[in-house]
Amino acid sequence: TELSAAAKLLEFREATGLLKDTSFDTISATGAHGASPHYHCTEESNAAIEVGQLFLIDSGGQYADGTMGGQIDAFARRPLWEAGLDFAHGTGHGVGAYLSVHEGPQRIAAPNYPGGGPAEPLRAGMFLSNEPGYYKAGEFGIRIENLVLVVEKDIPGAESVMLGFETLTFCPIERTLIEPALLTAPELAWLNAYHAQVLDVLGPEMDGEDRVWLKAKCAPIG
Repeated sequence: TELSAAAKLLEFREATGLLKDTSFDTISATGAHGASPHYHCTEESNAAIEVGQLFLIDSGGQYADGTMGGQIDAFARRPLWEAGLDFAHGTGHGVGAYLSVHEGPQRIAAPNYPGGGPAEPLRAGMFLSNEPGYYKAGEFGIRIENLVLVVEKDIPGAESVMLGFETLTFCPIERTLIEPALLTAPELAWLNAYHAQVLDVLGPEMDGEDRVWLKAKCAPIG
């Protein structure tokens, strides 16, 4: 169920021996519940997670050795806009340790997003979430989220300092939800490069059946 899945994830976090607290109440939403970006599961709404359903889980933890979980916003939304779609939350927010879940001043959001737009310029060293999504009312919700670090990029011939993102958290993107025929060549190249990085980072931490599973999830597509 939604509640038992959230409880199991908390059990995994506590098993590290480093967990101080969760960052926020885990969003554990299956099926139509996932269409609500900030769904809160209760005993009354708790639903069974069925095979074939989309299951959305958003969770973060505060650890003794560190914390887990404008213009850029428009870039993230463009593929959805081209299909007449959108998502009703910011693309990213600042992330810190032991403070608020959405920690400013940095953020990736449109100026008209509740709470104000990205008034603070991004600078190297800032941590943010990167979490575009799509939510079909009454049916499902999808959110792909990583934490990223703003870094200076070494670009040959650049006439000024340029910034980019370094991905900090890794998880394979569910292959059964990917239709390769709809991806452009650059999108497919990015996806395969990301999965290769996931395998490089997480692979050494896994063995046996777990590593076999990860290799299958990270195999090149297309």
